[in-house]
Amino acid sequence: MKKGLLMKFNINSKKYLAVVQLILKGYSTQDIAKELNYSIGTVRNIYADLREKWEVNSKTGIALAYVGYKLKNIREEIDDLVSIFPGIK
Repeated sequence: MKKGLLMKFNINSKKYLAVVQLILKGYSTQDIAKELNYSIGTVRNIYADLREKWEVNSKTGIALAYVGYKLKNIREEIDDLVSIFPGIK
């Protein structure tokens, strides 16, 4: 994966990461706001930022984009290990 794409899906903000993790747990917007002590508007602004950054159209798209990013990272780590230990597949 190209470094630029990795940066695209990287979450440097603990606030944004917390929201994504709660999306993945199935929390509603209202529940995310309550859990993190944010206003609903703040949560919606985070959604909007992530949708724009990750070029998706929904909360589900945010979740899928993040999971896909994490899976690609895992695959790269496995590929790196295989290159170090070529007998492992």
